[in-house]
Amino acid sequence: MIRDITHERATIVLATLWIFFFLISLAVPLWLFFSGDIELPAFTVALDGISALYVPYLGAVLAFYFATRNRTSRTVTRQETFVIALVVSAVWNIIVCSFIVRIPFGPMRIEEGIKVAGESGGRLSWFVAPVMGYYFGKSGETS
Repeated sequence: MIRDITHERATIVLATLWIFFFLISLAVPLWLFFSGDIELPAFTVALDGISALYVPYLGAVLAFYFATRNRTSRTVTRQETFVIALVVSAVWNIIVCSFIVRIPFGPMRIEEGIKVAGESGGRLSWFVAPVMGYYFGKSGETS
């Protein structure tokens, strides 16, 4: 079981998870572009797709962190809501990122892989959005 964790620390963990998967997703088109495997139009399509996929969630997590980091530094967060937010975030990111990471190794072109990742992320938004909204909406509650 997770020991008591401050809300600021929990938010840092969630932000780190989202940033980690975002950077992995960005690394694929960067790698393909700089190795000469894709050209600029495909690269910009990939960047647009990845940004559109991550902006709603990563943007909200980072905005919340910077808006509340001094106010909630000593507030203890509810373990259950943190664990659920962490697990749901990890599952969503693993699913979405897996479509992007396999692009260099599979038969899909980058445009197709980004499209599938975007469609998957959109179709699974019902899974992650309410949990994240609830977690951050309940900030400041003590366990």
